Amino acid sequence: MDDILNFVIISVGKVHVTVSHIVTVAITLLITKLIVWLFSKAFKKYSERKRIDLGRQHSIFQIIKYLIYFLAVIFIINSLHLGSSGLLISSGALLVGVGIGLQQTFNDIFSGILLLLEGSVKVNDKLIVDDIVCQVDKIGVRTTQVTTIDNISIIIPNSNLVTNKVINWSHSRKAARFHVDVGVSYGSDIDQVEKILLDSLSGQNGVERIPRPSVQLMNYGDSSVDFRLFFYSRSFFDVRIIKSDIRKKIFKSFKKEGIEIPFPQRDLWVKTAKEE
Repeated sequence: MDDILNFVIISVGKVHVTVSHIVTVAITLLITKLIVWLFSKAFKKYSERKRIDLGRQHSIFQIIKYLIYFLAVIFIINSLHLGSSGLLISSGALLVGVGIGLQQTFNDIFSGILLLLEGSVKVNDKLIVDDIVCQVDKIGVRTTQVTTIDNISIIIPNSNLVTNKVINWSHSRKAARFHVDVGVSYGSDIDQVEKILLDSLSGQNGVERIPRPSVQLMNYGDSSVDFRLFFYSRSFFDVRIIKSDIRKKIFKSFKKEGIEIPFPQRDLWVKTAKEE
């Protein structure tokens, strides 16, 4: 039995990997996975009792999980008697090559650790990344998984969330301001237009009463007087639907009151040559 356990499988310089080493690694990994599973169950119950939000739950669990795996790796290295000097000498060139090739990967991993520690981006946060509106589903050690408002899943390297500009709508507990633009003909009654625009928000789901909505005359266009209707909402992910409902109400009200929404027109003159 001892001969089988001490059988050398791999030998690199002064480093010898035997069957017993492989068994030790396998058992350590199994025990580590069991510890992580037990911790996840206990931490979930604790979080529910303390009412910790899902985003912070995920961040804390990920940090502790990676710490457990890191300690397991240290234990494996010590149990295999891999001296740091011998390991580095025997595989120095390989480590340099891998380090250069995986530089971006290490950057993403470090960025993922920063995200988890800072809590600047958490699960269920609503973000705008590269003009893409999305919600965070999962933060991994290297990448973050998000879902867009079109229900498309996107994998984003964590370094993008650390180095690039990211708008996090979930950081603010206040309602955000949005607007709907509309143009009317120059013959329209602007007071009536303003009243119709404000009335279009009446009873609209997702629109806050305070701060109060407002209407501003933005510009005198080539063929229209341009208005902008401002309103506040906390339903950031559904704001496209809210805007669509508001535009429908405005269109119906304008049609009922005879208010014209102009569009660019061109006059075409056709000249015929005179007969000689």
